[in-house]
Parts: sequence; structure tokens; C-alpha cells
Amino acid sequence: MEKYMSTKELYWNFKAVWKEIEAGNTVIVLKHSKPVFKIVPFEWEPEKKKYKLSDIWKFTFKSKNSKENNLAENFKKYIY
Repeated sequence: MEKYMSTKELYWNFKAVWKEIEAGNTVIVLKHSKPVFKIVPFEWEPEKKKYKLSDIWKFTFKSKNSKENNLAENFKKYIY
């Protein structure tokens, strides 16, 4: 739902505008009855992680160095 308001109304009632945006509404700000800008709610989804820490333990990596054949067992040394 779009709501129209003047720049002066935006200035004096910013808290009400904030609540409108949080509710998912769009606010179009007018100056001298002409649209100046639009305030829309930000749509953000956190990036989904592909692996969990428990999954890292399941991986086995082979190193060319014969002293460290299994990096999955020694990964704490490399991470920390």
C-alpha cells in the first residue's frame, strides 16, 4: 500500500513513517504536490550457509606433505 505525504509531514512525523515502513508499506514524499522520492521497505534475506561446523569434521583432505595426511583432523591448527 502506498501512502503520500509532504516533506514537512515527513520531517515532523518521522516516527509514524518509520512504523509505516516496518509494516511493509511504501511512502511517497511530495514537495509542492510533486513526487520527490519513495521510501520502500528493505527486503533482505541472510545468506544461507552451505556447511555447518559439524560438516567440516566429515571432510577428509589429503595433503602433499606426508607429515600431515589428514587436514580434517588438524584443521584446528590451521583455523585458529
